[in-house]
Amino acid sequence: MTHGPARQAGPCATFVAMRRTFPIVLVAACLVAASALLWAEEAEPVKTPVELGAVPWLRDFYGAIKKARAEKKPLLVLFQEVPG
Repeated sequence: MTHGPARQAGPCATFVAMRRTFPIVLVAACLVAASALLWAEEAEPVKTPVELGAVPWLRDFYGAIKKARAEKKPLLVLFQEVPG
């Protein structure tokens, strides 16, 4: 005894399933992200290496600009990419 044609899963059924599943997946992703932030350890501050030579190089860009303006001297900026 059949009660009409068999129903096939179409785009509408897929949409309904996604609507039910999406909030669960979203909450799970938020919980994973929050737990990663809570358990993450703070990074150690970068230690300033010992400078070689007689020039006292500054590593603070804005501080160097202020100092150069105060002493009315030009500013040399070195952009150095160290691999690793």
